[in-house]
Amino acid sequence: MKRLLLLFLAVALLYVAPGFLPGRRFAPLDIPATLGAWNPDAAHRVRPANSLLTDVVAQFVPWDHEIRRLAANGEFPWTNRYAADGAPLFANLQTALFSPFTWPRLLFGLEGWAIMALLKLLAAALCAYWFARELDVLPRHAVVSALGFADAGDETEAAVRVHGGAIVARADGRGAAHAVAASGQKTARRKAGR
Repeated sequence: MKRLLLLFLAVALLYVAPGFLPGRRFAPLDIPATLGAWNPDAAHRVRPANSLLTDVVAQFVPWDHEIRRLAANGEFPWTNRYAADGAPLFANLQTALFSPFTWPRLLFGLEGWAIMALLKLLAAALCAYWFARELDVLPRHAVVSALGFADAGDETEAAVRVHGGAIVARADGRGAAHAVAASGQKTARRKAGR
C-alpha cells in the first residue's frame, strides 16, 4: 500500500508541482489581468491560460479571504457582507467550510490551492483503486483504473460494465455511460427472449 500511495503521489505531483514552486500559485490569477482595474492599458489585452476558471478568482478566492478575515477577528463566517448585502457564506455549499479539501486554502491562502489539488487527486486515485478492488478487479488493473480516474476531467466520459469480475462492455466519449448501460439492457433482453 505504501508503494501504491507513493505512485499516486508522484502522478499527482506531475499535475500540481508548478503550484509549489516559489512565486507560483495553483490558481488562475492571470484572469483579472484582463479586467480594467488590474489592466493599466485597456488597449493591451492579455488572454488568460484558461478562461473557464473564472469562478476561482471571482468567487472562491474572495470567499476564502473573507472567511479568513472573519476568523482572524474572532467572528464566525455566517455571511459575506461584501456580497449581495450579506449573502450567506456559511450556508453556501460552494464555500465547503467543513470539507478537509478546503482547509489548506483557508490556512495557507493562495499557496493552499496546490495542497488542495494534491489532496483531491490522491483521494480520487485511492478511492478509485479501492472501488476497483471491491469489484474484484486485479490489483494491477485497479492501479490503472485509479490513475485513469484521477486524470479524468470535465471532457472525460468513459464507462465500463463489469459482470462476474470481468469487463463485458466498455465505451468512451460522449454518451459512454448510456452506451454501456444500453448494451447491458440488450443482453438482458436477448437472454430473457430465448
